Amino acid sequence: MSDTGVLYAKLSELLERGESCALVSVVEARGSAPRREGAKMLIDSARQVVGTVGGGCPEAHARQEALEVIAQGEPKVLEINMTASGDDPQAQGLEALICGGEMKLLVEPLRGGEATSVWRRALERMLGQDQASLLLVVVACPEGEGTFKVGDRFSYAPAWGLEGGRELSPQLHEELYNLAQGCWADTQPRQVALESEAGRVVFFVERLEPAPRLYIAGAGHVGRYVALMGQMCGFRVTVNDDRPQFVSRELFPQGIELSCLPFNEFFNCLRPKLDRQAYVVLVTRGHQHDEESLRSLMGLQLGYLGMIGSRRRTAILFRHLREEGADPQWLAQVHAPIGLDIGSETPAEIAISILAQIISIRN
Repeated sequence: MSDTGVLYAKLSELLERGESCALVSVVEARGSAPRREGAKMLIDSARQVVGTVGGGCPEAHARQEALEVIAQGEPKVLEINMTASGDDPQAQGLEALICGGEMKLLVEPLRGGEATSVWRRALERMLGQDQASLLLVVVACPEGEGTFKVGDRFSYAPAWGLEGGRELSPQLHEELYNLAQGCWADTQPRQVALESEAGRVVFFVERLEPAPRLYIAGAGHVGRYVALMGQMCGFRVTVNDDRPQFVSRELFPQGIELSCLPFNEFFNCLRPKLDRQAYVVLVTRGHQHDEESLRSLMGLQLGYLGMIGSRRRTAILFRHLREEGADPQWLAQVHAPIGLDIGSETPAEIAISILAQIISIRN
C-alpha cells in the first residue's frame, strides 16, 4: 500500500473509533517547496505520525501546531516561508534551515462535527464502495460572523450532489454547487475562489480517488516485479496467467489478486471495469497471447496500455489487428515497446521502466 493509502486507512480507523487527530494538508506550494498541493500528514493525540509534508523544521513546526489544534478543536492555516536569507530576521528561526520555497498548510482537527462526517463519508465511499468524491474546504474567507469559516468542508459528486459544511442560503448553495461541478473533472489539487454574497471565499479542492487498478497479463519474471512495485506505488494489482503454477500465492504477497484464465477470457470478464482508472500491462510469454489480449481490449479508453516486445514484433502484431479493423488511432495509444527507455536489462529494471512510464502518464 502506498503512503497515501496507509494515511487514509489510518484516518478511517481513527474516525471509526472516535479518536482525535489532526490532518495537515499542503494547500499551496510556491517555489522549491518540498511537497506539492495535496500532500498530507496525519497526527493522532498520541503523537503518532503518518505521511509527510516535507520533513525538516517546517514539518516539526506543523506537528506542534497540529497537537495544539487537536487540543483546541479549531482549524488553522500556517504560512511556511523557506526563502529567508541570512540577513532576514526570519533566518534566525526554523526557515533558516531550509533551501527555499513557500507553503500554506491547513491543519484541521478531526473527530466530531460536520467536517469529520464529510471525511468519514468520503472515506467510506472510496475505501468501501470504490467511489470518488470531490472535497472542498475553506482556507480563506472574510473575518467576522460570515457565512463561512476556515475549515468548513463540503463534498461533491454527480451521484449525490453537494454535501456537508454548514447550512447555506439557496443562492449560495447553488453557487457552490456550480463551482464544485466545474471542478469535478480536474484531478489536480488546487485553490479556487468563489465570489459570493459572503465575499471572496477561497476553497482548496481535491479529488479523493479510489486507488488506481493495475492489471498485469503475464506472471513471469517481469510481471512479478511489476506487480510488487505496483503494489508499493499504491495500485490495486491483479495478475493473470493461464499457467496455475505461475499465479500461486507463494510467488505473490497478500493484497495482490491472482487469476488463472485464458488471457482473452480474463479481459473479456474485466471489460465493465476497464476505464480511465485502469492501467493494463501486457507482459505475456508469447506474441500470440499479447495479440489475443489486445484484441480483447480494442476500443477501450484506459489510463494506460503497454505491451512488451521489440518494435519489429509490435509492427507485425499491429498490422494483423489493423487488417481485422482495429482503429489506427487507438493502436497509436498503446505503449510498445513498453516502458521508459532507461537502458533496462534485468526484469527488475524493466519493471522500474514500466512503472515510471505509468506514473509519469498518471501524474
